[in-house]
Amino acid sequence: MTEPFAAVICLVVFIIVTLGTKYISLGFLISVMAYPMILHRLTGMGLHNVIAIAFMLTVVLLHRENIKSISAGTEKKLDLSWKKKKKANSKTNISEDD
Repeated sequence: MTEPFAAVICLVVFIIVTLGTKYISLGFLISVMAYPMILHRLTGMGLHNVIAIAFMLTVVLLHRENIKSISAGTEKKLDLSWKKKKKANSKTNISEDD
């Protein structure tokens, strides 16, 4: 019954990494890589750990391009500046009305 708790921990890891780095893909990859370790800590060793490790390796392999983009610094960052967007939109609307 602790598997849902492992998912909650991974969600917290995702949020912390994403907000700290502004890279959604990095937050996702770190949380996916942490999942087998968290699961093992909560439930012990079993077939579910092998499946979790296989899942993690598959995700990492499928996201090689994102990993390259992150290391090169070309990965798109999360933009949480909704106030700036709102101001930019209001300026655009004012200039369009003129």
